[in-house]
Amino acid sequence: MEFLLDRFPALGTAWWIEATLPIGVDHGDVHAELTSLITTFEARYSRFRPDSLVGILNRERVLRVPDPACLALFRYAQELFTRTEGTFNCLVGEVLVARGYGDGRAAAVAAALPSPESDLIITEGEIRLETGSFDPGGFGKGYLVDELATLLRSRGVASFLINGGGDMYGSTDDDAPLTIHLEHPTEVDTYLGTVALKNRGFAASSPFKRVWRKDGRTEHHIIGETEAASFVLAKSARDADAFATAVLLLPEAALTDLAEREGLGVARYHPATSTFFTAHFPFQSL
Repeated sequence: MEFLLDRFPALGTAWWIEATLPIGVDHGDVHAELTSLITTFEARYSRFRPDSLVGILNRERVLRVPDPACLALFRYAQELFTRTEGTFNCLVGEVLVARGYGDGRAAAVAAALPSPESDLIITEGEIRLETGSFDPGGFGKGYLVDELATLLRSRGVASFLINGGGDMYGSTDDDAPLTIHLEHPTEVDTYLGTVALKNRGFAASSPFKRVWRKDGRTEHHIIGETEAASFVLAKSARDADAFATAVLLLPEAALTDLAEREGLGVARYHPATSTFFTAHFPFQSL
């Protein structure tokens, strides 16, 4: 494989894309298409840009005549609330900002969290936000990973690895899967084991990596209580990204059912006790 992108900055992280290009496919042309897709996606869906579709919706509370790609992304985000048993909520942007994530200048938030089922209204003609603030951060990188994978396949590229800050999709055209290492959530340069990645998405999440101080408290980006790290394999990178949050918050008894219902491989690691829970997750210890 060769690098098509190496540490390309977007969506608050670095992007790497490796691929084996078929004969006749120009490296420069594919590189240009990939970078164009990434920058366009960021311009449309970053919640940190006031001129993005997300910025306009959060400010004006309505997006009129959204295009099909926009409708698909917002409907996907809405459906995640039901698919994750209410643990993934795309309308908690104000809560995160009030806790110091981003510029920390949000107004006071309501005591009850908004519901994507009732407070995000999507029709062919408009997207309306009744309350809350739309935040694609919990699935956006995975969503873009899948869009990049679709682009590569449309150019005849069958073997590739896309890595957007740890949200990944790996594809191979032979029987040999890609091997990725699972990073320990609290110990630097330590790995828990490996997992095989073949035509699947992967994501990890924990409350330990993305932390900050706010009013004397240590805060993180997970809305809920957890002291674990999650690792998820899924048919798509967007599902892996979103369900990595759900795996942190759902009771252990629900994780096997979730994995079977959604076709996932899930693992949850508790660093305090050095214990793993897995369901359909082909983990190999080191």
